[in-house]
Amino acid sequence: MMKRPFLLPLSSLLAGLLVGVMAVWFSVSQTQPVASLPALKSGYTVSILETGTKVGFFSMQPRYQILISLKNSPYGHSTDLSLYNFDEDMSRYLQQSIVTESTEGITFTQASGHTLFVPRRWYVGGR
Repeated sequence: MMKRPFLLPLSSLLAGLLVGVMAVWFSVSQTQPVASLPALKSGYTVSILETGTKVGFFSMQPRYQILISLKNSPYGHSTDLSLYNFDEDMSRYLQQSIVTESTEGITFTQASGHTLFVPRRWYVGGR
């Protein structure tokens, strides 16, 4: 019977690698609120969520979503959002952003001037 002494170290290495990949996946896929902007007259709120991390070869960047929902409701409409804060403090940057509501929908204007418009039909009724 031939012994294979390399199997135990190899399996330990693979198990460690798997645990490391799982730890990274868990840390980059957490959703957490970043900011909740002032409530709108219609009763809707606009929140910015960090939804994980975009991992590149030599960089890691946070990923964001904007969530429009009725106040205190777990349901709402969300969409991916690119923030252009250019290394400025995130909370200060979001405080300088403006949310406006019209009969057509909600417009989120970042301090940098970038805008995102969400039509009313996509968030009315908690969709």
